[in-house]
Amino acid sequence: MKMMPMQTSTTSMTTYETASASFETYLAALRANLAEREPELLAEFDIYAGEAQFGRQWLHAELQQLAPGSIILEVGAGMFLLACQLQREGFAVTALEPVGSGFAHFHRLQQLVLEYAKQHQVIPEIFPYPAEELTQENRFVFAYSLNVMEHVTDVQKVLERVSAALRRGSRYRFVCPNYAFPFETHFRVPIIINKNITLMIFKNTILHTPNLVDPQAGWDSLNWITVTKIRCICKKLRISASFNPTILNFYVDRALKEPSFCARHPFIHRLICAMRMVGLLQMVRFITMQWTPVIDCTITKN
Repeated sequence: MKMMPMQTSTTSMTTYETASASFETYLAALRANLAEREPELLAEFDIYAGEAQFGRQWLHAELQQLAPGSIILEVGAGMFLLACQLQREGFAVTALEPVGSGFAHFHRLQQLVLEYAKQHQVIPEIFPYPAEELTQENRFVFAYSLNVMEHVTDVQKVLERVSAALRRGSRYRFVCPNYAFPFETHFRVPIIINKNITLMIFKNTILHTPNLVDPQAGWDSLNWITVTKIRCICKKLRISASFNPTILNFYVDRALKEPSFCARHPFIHRLICAMRMVGLLQMVRFITMQWTPVIDCTITKN
């Protein structure tokens, strides 16, 4: 079965292709700049660039509905690549991310990205603190995050604060793993019952995961978010939540076609290829939202 991205009109698709080409040009120029200054950071940059390009595609339909100059918020901006691109496209972007935190290579790459953005006048407004400390009220018309919500310290607090920062009727859309699905994608291990038991069984694998500077800290940061937990929190906060089942199509497509994604997740790539080969790929459409491996959630402020 061929997995297709979200359908768009011809005009919308042309607009996306234009934005995508513009983003690729920007990333290529930034990469060339990095290659001259600190080429040892290129491998790390390529990972973040791939995620940012996926994020731009994922958000396309939402961005099409926003007026030029709309004030939007990225929760957990990482390398600021997507935030800078949306700033280039004419949105007024605020990026929530502790600048200079984390490990040296992350900090340095982040610094170089922001220097380049400043030179080209596409740097977003930056809030250098965690999402739990967001104090804005009724400001943003849209907020989003990409693979961030599984790392926040307090999911309920983040949803509460981001919701408060939105204007009435505005949305916060985020994508992250679903820990009801029995596989942990960061460490590439099966989930056995819960976090503690999984660590006990796979401790050696987890603590020696390649390409992670501090696997223990990375493991500790995971909050085991699920669709069920999100629904319970939203009910408690009296905010509405909807879930997009077609997000799995995007990830299947990435697992088949995106080289950097395949390199980082070889098990997933091999599994999807094997399922396609034996004709089982069409079965993913029958996975209920509660158990799908990826969460694509939209919170709406009523």
